[in-house]
Amino acid sequence: MEQTETNYSVSSHALKVIAEIDGSLKFCDRFGQIIRAELPPQCKSEEWIHQAQLRTEERIYVLGERASTLNLRAAKDEQQQSKTYRMWNYDAAGMYLPGSDPMYLCIPVYLGLHSLGSYLVFYENSLFS
Repeated sequence: MEQTETNYSVSSHALKVIAEIDGSLKFCDRFGQIIRAELPPQCKSEEWIHQAQLRTEERIYVLGERASTLNLRAAKDEQQQSKTYRMWNYDAAGMYLPGSDPMYLCIPVYLGLHSLGSYLVFYENSLFS
């Protein structure tokens, strides 16, 4: 582990993780190229907002039930804006319509795929219900 005034980092032969003081994270490959960058978490009332910087061509595939396309970045809402998703379960008693979210089974895992590689994110948090 390395420590500077502004961050901590841990590395192996294939991956380096940099944790900044503000809570942002960077995951770099062995050549120093950023595979994934997470923005600092934001507290909004009793909720936490998690955001990551995504490349233009990056695709996001989620495990779990979604009434949407496989690549969730391609999904648009009624105003043709990028759709957002929640990580909790909802049982609509089988009354799902196209675009319904969240659905009965939401697995807090997603796969990101872009030109520099891919990654899998698993959210282990007992507060998701």
